[in-house]
This record gives sequence, structure tokens and C-alpha cells, in this order.
Amino acid sequence: MKEAEYLFAFENALLSRNGTRQSGIFNWKVGPGESWWICGANGSGKTTLLEMLTGRHRISEGVMKIPAFSSAESFYSSVTLVRRDFSLNQVFNRSAVFYQQRYFSQGLEETPAVIDFLVQETGIAEDIIRSAACESGFEHILEKRIVSLSTGEGRRVLLLMLLLSGRKIICFDDPYSGLDSEGCAMVSDAFRSLLEKNVTIMATGAGTQPPAVFDHVLYLKDQKVLFAGRAEDFIALNNIEEETREVPGLVTRVNENPGCNFSTAAAMNNITIRYNNKVVQKDFSWHIKRGDKWLLTGPNGSGKSTLMSLIYGDNPMTYAYELVVFDRVRGSGETIWEIKKPMGYFSSELQQFFPLSMTLYEAVLTGFSDHLTVRKDLTDDHLLQARELIEAAGLNDYSGYVLSRLSFSQRRLALVCRALVKHPPVVILDEPCQGLDSRTTSLVNSLTGDLCGDKDKTLIYVTHQPGNIPPVINKHMKLEKYDG
Repeated sequence: MKEAEYLFAFENALLSRNGTRQSGIFNWKVGPGESWWICGANGSGKTTLLEMLTGRHRISEGVMKIPAFSSAESFYSSVTLVRRDFSLNQVFNRSAVFYQQRYFSQGLEETPAVIDFLVQETGIAEDIIRSAACESGFEHILEKRIVSLSTGEGRRVLLLMLLLSGRKIICFDDPYSGLDSEGCAMVSDAFRSLLEKNVTIMATGAGTQPPAVFDHVLYLKDQKVLFAGRAEDFIALNNIEEETREVPGLVTRVNENPGCNFSTAAAMNNITIRYNNKVVQKDFSWHIKRGDKWLLTGPNGSGKSTLMSLIYGDNPMTYAYELVVFDRVRGSGETIWEIKKPMGYFSSELQQFFPLSMTLYEAVLTGFSDHLTVRKDLTDDHLLQARELIEAAGLNDYSGYVLSRLSFSQRRLALVCRALVKHPPVVILDEPCQGLDSRTTSLVNSLTGDLCGDKDKTLIYVTHQPGNIPPVINKHMKLEKYDG
């Protein structure tokens, strides 16, 4: 590739962060309009590499060539990085109000419509935005309110913003994570639209099988570039096997729910579930008995997370429905803490709003309290039970790190441990393995199986990856979108 034909190249480069070596020596050359799938296990350096392209980290050795740009600063300003935890709500309100506001229809009109949001954020004329949305097949979401968008719809708005941005290089950190097959196809179609405009695309992913839209692969292992080239060459030699981690049997040292006897963990009969003012399930019934191990699947927008938040009690609309939880009709005198005490809970939204100033150890300990503080009455047995779980998860070396210093996957694994730490009678894990590689997914499933395998333990496990689930699963609820 001649110098005039590429956007940037790294030759014999070494990446460092805060004085610490972050990579082996690597060579990498990227041309305009190319699409790169950057893959490797969690912790292999994928996100750090993308951050290097924005100027957040610099190479400490070697050469960076940028023939198409007048300076390093002009190169960095041409790059956009879309992080995996990007939320449109965060753009105009970073408060945790949205953790509950998303369930209310009241006040919905006070949040901006997508078209108004795009005009304000991009400064581009409304008719140009509408034309671009129509060309991309996104016009149907323009009048929706930002706070009411599903995961897939939020990605559509983001991609439309990027189509309008005019940036030459766009980097996506795990863009397919949490999407069903329809959502993944939508993202790939949007990438094709960007490529048609000669935009260069970089996207990370844990899987080593690149989506068809990508023509190049960069594979990382242990902070080293092991392959950088055309996708078909990588696929031809791809026989990568990831190590698995054995999970020791975990001992229950503290019983937080000694008198928790029930036959029905949760039940609902012919209820209609709404997300804001939209019906997502109508005449829905489900009976979860003590000892059931449920797999819950369904497309984006079918109500999986809303359903989990209703059972757990995080959804303020809980009392609008006739739900039975632990043999009692919800709203018959119990407190929210009585509901939560026998449960362990994880969701992606919990991770999004969890305070990053806590250490990993403190975050796991909050699982004993069911809110975001560490109880003052924890015994030595409580602390030992938490430490043993952290060690089983392979997180012992990071126990004293604040969450903000950890990678996405380390934080996620820590909060899964938080859900499991009190060895509760009922565990709800809502997409626990979203964004995790196969090794870490297997670890989560092994920990879950170990702590939920008892005949009296109840599990609800939500995922888009039904092929890799805890071995104890024995029932399946598959939701479909309501089209009424």
C-alpha cells in the first residue's frame, strides 16, 4: 500500500499508558474505507487500542505515520470513539433518575423527541436529518422520545448521528453486544452505509468470527497483536482456543435468609406489561416455582428487562400489576427490602449507574445489603464468603482497585459476584455475559451453576446467547414482540 493510499500506519510501535507497557511491538496499516474487526479475549487490549487512535494513549516506541493529515492533532480530531456503555440519555442527563424514569409514561413528553435531539446535538438542518434517516431506514423513530427508546432503537439514533458527522474514522467498542439478530443485522447495514461514504470503521468484539461486513481483522492476545490482515486469511487459519477456568465449590458461611420458605418465587396471570406508554406484553402469564431454573430469551423490545425489574421491585410500576412474589400478592404490606433480601440481582443498567468510586471488594460486599452501601454489621464470615467468591472469579488481584480503574468485563464480573455473594434463594441475572468473551462467559455460568444448583435455589437467566448458558437451566420462557 503506497503512502498516499493509507490513513495511518504504526511501525514497530509500543503502546504505553501512564508509563506502563500496554502492548508488544506491533505493525498496523489502515486504508480509507476499510472495515476492521478487532478481536481477542477480555483484557487483551482492544479498548486501549481504540483509545490510542483518539490520542488518549500514545506510543512510546516506533513510528506513527499519518500521510493524509497535517498533524497528529488533526488525525486525532478525525476519529470518533463510541464506547460500549454509550447511552443517549447520558448526553442530556447523566443522573440516575433515568434508571427509574424509563418505566413511567408520566413526564415522557418532557423529554426530547429524537428529531429535536438530533437537530440540537448536530446543528444540522431538520430536512437534511430527515432525508438521511429516510435513506437509512430510520425515519420511523424520529418522533419517538429519547427516554422511551429500546436498546436497538438507541443504536439506530447513534448510527444516524455518525452518518451525519462527516468523521473519517469511527471506532465502535463492542457494537453488537446486547442486540438480537435483527439488531445485529441493522448495525451491519448501518456500517455498510458508512463504508459507502468511504468512512473507515473499527469495531471490537470478543468473538473471533468477524461479521460479514468486516474485510480486515486485528487479533490481540495478552496485549500483543498476533494477526493484522484480511478477514479471509484470518478465517482460514482461525483455530483459536481459549483457556477455561475451573471453579472450586463455594461454601455457604452465612445464611442471610434462614426462614425463607416459599413455594412460588414469582407469578403473574394475564397481565399487560407496558414500557412507558407502549404495550410490550399482553395477557402474559408466568409461574416461577421454588427450585426452577429458567432461561428467558426474546428479541430486543419484547420486555425481558422490564419483566425482571418488576419481579425484583426496581420498577416503580411494580404495584400497578397483580404480582405474587414469595407466595404473597405484591402490595399486601411487605417492604421493598423484604422483597429484595432473598434475591440476588444483576442487570446492564445496574452496571451503568453503579458508583465507580467503590473498590471491587466494596462493590461485592454491597450484595449483602441490597443497596449501594456496605453494611456496618458484616461479620468475618461475611467478609470471607465475599473474598472466596472474588478469588473463584479470578478477581483477587483487583480486589482493592476502584471500579473506574477496571475494564468493562472486570466490572461486570464483579457485579455478577455481587448478585451471588449472599448465596440467595433466588438469583436474577439479566444479560450477565453481554460483552464477555467465551472464557469469561463460561466462568460466569460455572459460578452461577455452582451457587444455584441446589434443588431449592431458583434462577432466572436472561440472554441473547442461548447456546452458552449455566448447566443447571431446566426451563425456557421465550418472549415474542407484541404487535397489537
